[in-house]
Amino acid sequence: MRKLLCTMLGIVLIASVAAVADWEELAPLNVARGNHSAVVVDGVLYVLGGEWDGDGSASVEQYDAVANTWTVIGPGAPNDAGANAGVYDGVIYVMGGVHIENDVIYEGGGFMWDTRASATPVWVETPGGGPTMGHGDSPGPTMVGTKIYLLSGEDEDIDNAWPNYVKVVDIYDVVTGEWTTGASIEPFQREDQGVGVIGTKIVMMGGEFDDEPAMMVNIYDTQMNTWTHFEDVSIGWEKIRMIAIGDLLYVGTGDGSGGNLMYTLDLFTMEITRLAGRIPSRVAECALAVLDGQLIVIAGEEAASEELIPNVYILRD
Repeated sequence: MRKLLCTMLGIVLIASVAAVADWEELAPLNVARGNHSAVVVDGVLYVLGGEWDGDGSASVEQYDAVANTWTVIGPGAPNDAGANAGVYDGVIYVMGGVHIENDVIYEGGGFMWDTRASATPVWVETPGGGPTMGHGDSPGPTMVGTKIYLLSGEDEDIDNAWPNYVKVVDIYDVVTGEWTTGASIEPFQREDQGVGVIGTKIVMMGGEFDDEPAMMVNIYDTQMNTWTHFEDVSIGWEKIRMIAIGDLLYVGTGDGSGGNLMYTLDLFTMEITRLAGRIPSRVAECALAVLDGQLIVIAGEEAASEELIPNVYILRD
């Protein structure tokens, strides 16, 4: 094992290499896209919007795991490029992000679709006031309990370069429809980061910081409303993605050479483990999903050419 981080707050990040991962290619999406989201509702996998080569919002596609087929079932939400997505009681929430039609960072909060009331997307704007600031290019699964947390990113009303990225944490409660704010991430605000949730903690890794890849991890404790910061972390690419499986966060893809790599992060030991297998395509701005306990990497931007690709891969046990 090789130490990657000096001891800080009594914790050391360590890197090791796990057994070879077995990646298998699934049927591709109908629409190539990047900066999109993916959610699982009642065992059904949906891919939501994103940036694509057409007009308006990119489609919602539904996956049939038995037939290994994708079906376009309707349009994505107006704000679903670089947005946060969450699911509560059968309702999909898409928060923050970029309003595709107007090509501006969306500041109205978000949109929701009740999948149990309608089998095809019917997007309704969420009630209540919008967030304090926009949160463009800050996508990730950030739902804890009944609340979705919008972390850092870009805003239409500021100069979107460090140190002006959004510092505010905006919090939306899907049950009450109320917005509140959490502790500021300043001075580690950034965009194009990876974000994921383990228990009541939200982990932010990588992204763009001070015009460079952010070689750091920031952990937000939603119960204590506090941030913890770690320096010199090796997974510092921009446009990485994160998702939890059990007690581990799976972290990977992203710009450049890291586009076909995947790691796990154990928050208890703070050990980073690289999966020895490589994703067949190098992708950034993909979407990650977990279906039947297995990790799925969905489409994205080819890390070298920046071409949008529809490829989908699953990590088999």
